[in-house]
Amino acid sequence: MRHGCSPPAQPESRPLDLVSSIQASLPTDAMTRILAAVRGEPTDLTGLAPALVAHRVIRLVDLSGQTDPALGEASRRAALRCLQQAADVVRVIAAFQQAGLWVRALKGPALSQTLYGTPDRRASTDIDILVARTDLAAALQVMRGLGYDQPPFDAADVPRLLATGKDVGLKGQQGQTPVDLHWGLAPVERSLPVDLLASEPAAMVRLAGTPIPVLSPTASLLYLIHHGSRHLWFRLLWLTDIAALQKSTAVDWPFFLHTAKFLGMMPAISVTFALTERLLGTQNPPELAAHVRNIPSKDFDLSVFALSDPLPKDDHHLVQRVGAFNSLLWKLRSQNRPAIQMAMLSYFLQPTERDRSVIALPGALSALYPLVRLSRLAWQSWRR
Repeated sequence: MRHGCSPPAQPESRPLDLVSSIQASLPTDAMTRILAAVRGEPTDLTGLAPALVAHRVIRLVDLSGQTDPALGEASRRAALRCLQQAADVVRVIAAFQQAGLWVRALKGPALSQTLYGTPDRRASTDIDILVARTDLAAALQVMRGLGYDQPPFDAADVPRLLATGKDVGLKGQQGQTPVDLHWGLAPVERSLPVDLLASEPAAMVRLAGTPIPVLSPTASLLYLIHHGSRHLWFRLLWLTDIAALQKSTAVDWPFFLHTAKFLGMMPAISVTFALTERLLGTQNPPELAAHVRNIPSKDFDLSVFALSDPLPKDDHHLVQRVGAFNSLLWKLRSQNRPAIQMAMLSYFLQPTERDRSVIALPGALSALYPLVRLSRLAWQSWRR
């Protein structure tokens, strides 16, 4: 038993069991100990350095009194990486501001400074920068000027990038932190419009004495919930960030609630807040208590995603684990606005190059490729 943090017993069968293909193979008490440490409770973390790093919470736990030398070494490496990322954020933001472009730092050391008072608490592998969709060509030019020239995108690539995604990963010279350059906050823009979240005045945090523009705490909370929900909360860090914002006095809860209802996010918010309460002991603010009360029991099973080992490497690996249809059905169930659900379904059915390679349809029949994609994914799910 996982001493208070295991999911409820599952019935014999379920229309949608998102965790049926996941075997939580961590030692029986490993996540119990990690969660206790994140909550600030004394606990022995011997042997758990790899799991703490994988969940990106190595810098959020108190290691004083720990005897495993791997813990201190992992924490020091993460701290150095965070400080390097903070320096790179300052440099990138300054370049965008000098070019006169609208920009916000997402997540990373800026969020660490906001939530935890220091830039070295959120371990990650890259930095995230949000720019205006209309500025993408200029933003890519700025990034090239900073040495981020891999892949070598230019203005000719912009229409394709805008049509097929919300961000692009850029790599620079040796020693530079990789950058995810965002022009959107969600694959389906209308599910989390940048213009809506950016309508609030930017908050400013200081990194190395330099003011850095970020999303407001209210907009950040909406973004983090959307992001964590879309990725099924498989990293504990995403829940700890949300729990920290739940306790913040800077969140405008009436605006948060109004925006969440407008965007159809209340199912995702309800599950997210249930998980932070169950795993981290975070209480919902009084303003939201009446709105996040009724959670389907099967959605508590999503906490297993924060306990699974090995963690998914990326979205592709995550979808492989749970199945494309299970992933889609969760995304649809986490929404309660039909128009946005239909937009998500349309996005999901957009054929990929892999779908097109399965069968070569003549131009007159190209509209049938969504059916090819649906059939291919159904076959994959059946084989699993």
